[in-house]
Amino acid sequence: MSLQRLHHFLLHILDNFRERRRWQKTPHNTEPRVYYGQPRIPKRTEQLGGGLVKVQDLITRYPNILERPNLCYLVSSALPPNPDLIIRHAHKAKAKIILNQNGVAYQGWHGPGWEETNKRLAQIYHAADFIIFQSKFCKTGAEIFLGTTKIPNIILHNPVDIDLFTPLNNKPTKKEIMLLVAGTHHFFYRVQTAVETLHNLSKQDFSFRLRIAGRCCWQHTESACHSEVKALARTLHLEEKIECTGAYTQEESIAIFQNADILLHPQYNDSCPRIVVEAMACGLPVVYSASGGIPELIPPSAGIGIPAPLDWESVHPPSPKRMAAAVAEILSGYEVFSHEARTHAAVHFSVKNWLDEHEHIFKTLLAAPKTH
Repeated sequence: MSLQRLHHFLLHILDNFRERRRWQKTPHNTEPRVYYGQPRIPKRTEQLGGGLVKVQDLITRYPNILERPNLCYLVSSALPPNPDLIIRHAHKAKAKIILNQNGVAYQGWHGPGWEETNKRLAQIYHAADFIIFQSKFCKTGAEIFLGTTKIPNIILHNPVDIDLFTPLNNKPTKKEIMLLVAGTHHFFYRVQTAVETLHNLSKQDFSFRLRIAGRCCWQHTESACHSEVKALARTLHLEEKIECTGAYTQEESIAIFQNADILLHPQYNDSCPRIVVEAMACGLPVVYSASGGIPELIPPSAGIGIPAPLDWESVHPPSPKRMAAAVAEILSGYEVFSHEARTHAAVHFSVKNWLDEHEHIFKTLLAAPKTH
């Protein structure tokens, strides 16, 4: 046995011991004691992307319990290294498993190996006692690629703290409209589409800038990604109109949204992007790819979607020309779009309501008999 394999074997033994000990003497029919599969949940002042952001909301009401939990809450897009061990010992202890199901793997975005990724996801999906789908699109994808299930489930869109994410009071009058593309940029086309949208706005009466916020990671290094963006900007004579600000924390994201005017979200088949509801809560209208779960989040009064086909094999980025036309349309009635974006987010995505739904799920599960 090689040293590397021996190292992995010993880690597996250690993890197995740790999980067995964690789930000993699990209390039942009591208040929820939730373990999120992670030894520590990062703070809002730390950089964190993807699925664990919603856990930062959950721990405000249900802290991460490392010893004797009675509920295990896993997020499909932020799984721990050893979910199989966690589930095995949780089941032995007759604890309940809740899966927050995001997207699945498919050829269009994952590329080779998507089948293996789905096999691992399917094991957790079918072992759950309750599934929270982040959108109708997430449920559709899971049923196609992971299989149908009779496990109790609900569709619950990602939330936003509407008391923190608010429009900026007395927003200063600016000479330039700030367009924003934000989040983790796994694919160059997200940024490329935004840059080319800016280029297509050059003949408008307004002056525009583009801020690219978030980690760029479609190449091996972030500096290589930024070099590719700069090269595109030079080609289009936009060097002075574009800025890349890098990764940000949840705490920093509030100011990023408040100091922008319109969010561009060109990602194809995005399952339930939290940045969309955060942007709307800050009064930003959204121009987006009308694909995946995004149309479920944005009413026509709060943004404009660029139609796209449903395709699991290929990616269909929105036309920059159509994105630019949508930006111009929003600017012609900006105050109404902005107000409707904020109102829709406050009514439909409040984190308090989301936490109340979780409380109901947790207490119902603890009161029900074990089915596994």
